[in-house]
Amino acid sequence: MISAPDIEQNLTAIPCQDVLIKATHRRCGPFDTFAAPAAVCRVARRDHRPFVDAPLTTRLRRDHDASPDRASLPIDRYDAGLIGAQHLTKRYGDKVAVDDLSFTVQPGVVTGFLGPNGAGKSTTMRMILGLDAPTKGTITVNGRRFAEHTHPLREVGALLEARGVHPGRSARNHLLALAATARIGTARVDEVIDMVGLSDVASKRVGAFSLGMGQRLGIASALLADPDVLLLDEPVNGLDPDGVRWIRNLLRGFADEGRTVFLSSHLMSEMALTADHVIVIGRGRLLRDQSMTDFIASAGGSVVRVRSPQAARLADILRPHATVIDMVADGVLDVEGMTSDDIGIAAAGAQFTLFELSTQAGSLEEAYMVLTEWAVDFHTHTISDRDHQ
Repeated sequence: MISAPDIEQNLTAIPCQDVLIKATHRRCGPFDTFAAPAAVCRVARRDHRPFVDAPLTTRLRRDHDASPDRASLPIDRYDAGLIGAQHLTKRYGDKVAVDDLSFTVQPGVVTGFLGPNGAGKSTTMRMILGLDAPTKGTITVNGRRFAEHTHPLREVGALLEARGVHPGRSARNHLLALAATARIGTARVDEVIDMVGLSDVASKRVGAFSLGMGQRLGIASALLADPDVLLLDEPVNGLDPDGVRWIRNLLRGFADEGRTVFLSSHLMSEMALTADHVIVIGRGRLLRDQSMTDFIASAGGSVVRVRSPQAARLADILRPHATVIDMVADGVLDVEGMTSDDIGIAAAGAQFTLFELSTQAGSLEEAYMVLTEWAVDFHTHTISDRDHQ
């Protein structure tokens, strides 16, 4: 039996549906409630009854077997799925990680959370979940701080660190432990295991999982309580192309149901395919909060690529009407300030042959790099850059 002093020195609080479970942790992650079979848990009920001690194995069996399904439990609803930050600031000593940040994440859309390393994205997500306390300002989910919700796991499903799982536990037992804290039945555990494609390895120890399998388990944990909000930090890390497409479709479907998706990623091409809206921060400050389409368009006008054997003569005709004309290769022009229709009409009027006439739209990566260049803490140099120094 673990002694009381050991318990008091190694407590980690986990928000649950109607209890706050505190348990000892041995090499376990922040969501690994049942660290030792013989450990003693302390349960603080919301009706402020005295703490009661009970073996964790007993509580796991009792809550799991007697718990009703999700649909039979009352669920608090305020502004369903809404995440709101107001003048959010977080300081660590002299370092300002988040600086007067205000934004709203709306339901029904996938919102991408972008910024360089060290911009404050992970700190902001931790404050949403109550894992870090703001120095100033507020951050709420559905109108309340995360810890104030009666059923927090059903408000927000989160993936911040996929490896925060006891390596000796199987995937299914890990999810069963989480389910027990929120009175979720085994049917839902098996459902999410199948949903994320881990049915064949559900009884395998998590310590033997690949990075991609660990990500899938983390996503299963986030989906377990069927929440209104998904909060995901780099969810596609380690996934193969099929897994990347699967998570994209999953998040799109989640948003199409009117729920909220808030995710961070450094994979710009994938973010451009998944997100409808972007929130960009740099050095803790808000840089942009707008639709994906408007953000990409704000980086500059579109360019029309023209390929013609009479490219030089065509450039002379277009020059009075275009803002920029670049001869990027022999017979190839990049034209700004004119539409493809205008260029096609001008070429037809001069009886010039066109092999290509296509609009080259800006990309999310280009828009992001232009916006955040000043906020990058660690600049890299190419080999050619070093050669010239």
